[in-house]
Amino acid sequence: MREINDCIHSINAIGKEEERNMKLKKILAATLVGAMVLTNVPVGNHGTAVAVAAENQEVTAGYELKEISQDILRANAKSNSENKNPGAGVKGGPAAWAFDDDEHWWHSHFTTGHPAPNNRINIETGFGGETKRIKKLTYTPRTDDKGGIIKDYEIRISTEATPTEEQWTTVQDGTFTNTMNEQAVVLKTAVEAKRIRLVATSNYEKAGSGNFATAKKIRIYEEVPVQVEDVVLDQDRADLTIGGIVTLTATVTPGNASQEVVWESDNKAVATVENGVVTAHKAGTAVITATSAMDPDKKATCEVVVTRDDSALDAAIKEAEAKMNEKDFDLKYTGASIEVFATALDAAYAAKADSTMTPGEVKLVVDSLKASIAGLELKAVITINNNGKEEIKYCEVGEQVTVVAAPAPDGQKFSHWTVDGKAICYKESYTFTVYKDTEVASVYIAEDQSVEKTVNVLCNVSYENGKVKFVSKHSVPADAGYTVLKAGVVATDQRGYTAIENAKQELSLETTATKRLKKYGMNTSY
Repeated sequence: MREINDCIHSINAIGKEEERNMKLKKILAATLVGAMVLTNVPVGNHGTAVAVAAENQEVTAGYELKEISQDILRANAKSNSENKNPGAGVKGGPAAWAFDDDEHWWHSHFTTGHPAPNNRINIETGFGGETKRIKKLTYTPRTDDKGGIIKDYEIRISTEATPTEEQWTTVQDGTFTNTMNEQAVVLKTAVEAKRIRLVATSNYEKAGSGNFATAKKIRIYEEVPVQVEDVVLDQDRADLTIGGIVTLTATVTPGNASQEVVWESDNKAVATVENGVVTAHKAGTAVITATSAMDPDKKATCEVVVTRDDSALDAAIKEAEAKMNEKDFDLKYTGASIEVFATALDAAYAAKADSTMTPGEVKLVVDSLKASIAGLELKAVITINNNGKEEIKYCEVGEQVTVVAAPAPDGQKFSHWTVDGKAICYKESYTFTVYKDTEVASVYIAEDQSVEKTVNVLCNVSYENGKVKFVSKHSVPADAGYTVLKAGVVATDQRGYTAIENAKQELSLETTATKRLKKYGMNTSY
């Protein structure tokens, strides 16, 4: 066993064990890079196959090996050292003899064709001016056991049809094994070329034979794309919402064909695609196409339907419609807040019907509708109990309501009206201003009873939109001998109220414990 810096693969497929040897060939086609290990492998009773496991011998994905026509190779063959005019019966001849299957071979010149570092012997061929993607070269020397086996070699290529010496490039070098069997040089990477040259810089010397180079058979193999049969996508329709993503997977058949595809969207405003990842941008339809990079006639499509995610909009509309279906909706909410609500709901319906609106625009509509629902302002509920008959009125704050006492039951007479349980008016007709939910009731007494008139004060404090509202009502029956001296509201904050408590006083007009007082209507005299 010895290490060599080349990429050789030699198979002697002979003998009765041909099937076993075919398996051996596959095993020996290992993919390795760098140094090779040379091993002699027995093959039946017919000799020894010299096998070399070489790194990176695999054909490029999506390609397959194809032998270049011998006719083309033979027609373009030449050498810088050859036996151009062999005599009758002579088997060593010109370069073209290395590119056919006849029982002869190329032979370097008998006197000057001695391979050496300073006498580089080459044999080359071309492809009729075409560029080929070269991956492999096989070499078989003369097979009559009289020497001529190339030892150290170089593989050189040119991208020119008629290159000068400066236009050749070495792509690989190595050492052939001293065997008459076919040996393969597999390039680490396929290269494009119009001509290829095998250069011999030394040979294996054979006792009794001259120092020369020969080639009975040279074959060149190119990589050609595996013919694409079909392209298939894992789905032919995808439904997305705006901003959504789906990944499409393209499969090219057969499996050893290039899996590279070119992705394209016919409506980039609706959806774009990059390496199979589809992103939805706006409502609409886009057709995504995956086209084989090797065969533009082989392609597959997927229809992408993009819709807007209206779940939030739908939920807001549903909530608004449920609100509208509440009992007495039109009566119990203020007209102004219903108007705002109705406008927002109409805008939501319009947004639902308009697929061109962006998610951001729809969000504004949703936010507006939700705000209008939250902003529905209940009217004050006025409950009127008039001689046992209850009536409900929905009134806006500031609205005036007049109630008239119903006829008294037999044996009774009207006494007064109460507001939230306090006597407030002793007249049968009572007009008041609405400021909150209020219960108003007519009170009747026996005909022989006297009406007892009292003084009552109603005070309500509320907080709304950052403001504190004070509402005061009082009942002072003038015909009962009462006179209003002052009426209004006195208020303080927490600091003032704490000072009043500490001084053991009450919050009144005469409070002296704090100056943090606000007085409203205190100078009104009656």
